[in-house]
This record gives sequence, C-alpha cells and structure tokens, in this order.
Amino acid sequence: MRKWSTTSEKKVDFAEKTVKLIFVMREMFEIYYRPAQHDGVKNQENYMHSYKIELDEPFANRTNGETFAGIGGKCMETGEYKRFRMDRVEGMWPMDQKGLEL
Repeated sequence: MRKWSTTSEKKVDFAEKTVKLIFVMREMFEIYYRPAQHDGVKNQENYMHSYKIELDEPFANRTNGETFAGIGGKCMETGEYKRFRMDRVEGMWPMDQKGLEL
C-alpha cells in the first residue's frame, strides 16, 4: 500500500489509520447523553445522564435509512451493553488519553 509522505512530515496511510481508529473505538469514554428512556422509564424531563463506556462499534438504523446512527459499547459500571444515538449525545471525552493522534 502506498504511503503518503512529504520530505517534511510523514503522513499515515489508510491501513495505519484504520488500525488506529479501531484501537480508539475500543477506548473508554465518559458519555453525556439524553436518552429517550432511562432504566426502562421514559425520560420525560429530558435529563442528561453520564455513562462510562468501553466503545466497540458504530451501528446503523435501517428503519430510518441511517447508515450511521450511533455507537455502542459495554458500560464499565454495570457490565451491560448500551447503544447511544449520536443525535442524543451531548458530549464524550476519553477517560484516559494516551497521546494517540489520528
């Protein structure tokens, strides 16, 4: 695979970038989220909740025709698998930054 580079700086090729993206998607993030439901109850007041999540993969919503609707992962506090629609995510921050640059 061709590497894109110049004499002044090294660029990351697509294969390397994919490996780094997969690595980042396995990282732990704190997600601030306004769910439609929380603990099986409708979130009528639209409260925001925070979750500590080990991300694993994005998901699609075929019913709505969305090829990318959100992300999923294991909740580090409960061990349950959770999914987060991107239109309800208020913010997300890495729990441990290791200096990885994409």
